[in-house]
Amino acid sequence: MSVPKALKPAISDVLGRILDDPNGEFGPLRRKAFMSAWHSLDIPDATLAYQFLNVLAAEHVMPLYEGYEPLGWPNNWYLKEFSKRITQIAKAAIIREIPEDVTADIAASYHMVIGNLADGMACNALMALGSSNRALTVCSKYIPLSEFENLSRIAFVGTY
Repeated sequence: MSVPKALKPAISDVLGRILDDPNGEFGPLRRKAFMSAWHSLDIPDATLAYQFLNVLAAEHVMPLYEGYEPLGWPNNWYLKEFSKRITQIAKAAIIREIPEDVTADIAASYHMVIGNLADGMACNALMALGSSNRALTVCSKYIPLSEFENLSRIAFVGTY
């Protein structure tokens, strides 16, 4: 799938800003502005590309989760495969193998499960697992209370 023509100017602009930055950074404010511009195009390809982008990001950081083995988990195959399974469900949601309302329920449930796992996990592993659930959230109809969710993430990461 090639990049839709309507997205090319926004992508070129962002790449230019990243290249102009002395550290090559693309911080949260820039990402938010980019995603707002992306969604304002109101084309189905933009949403699909955004979903794929989240899945690709989750797959990229998955080794951080898979390499983490806290005490008590060595024989727990379910928790070892958790990030991979969430990402697989997100992929199935993109191609509509699983209905959106089902994936929305799964995303809400996994959000709670991940929150309960948070106390016993290293920050890197937790953020990698959270990125898998974010991909699932984006690929489903589930709409969390995003302001509160983002604030809780910031507060959690701030403690580390």
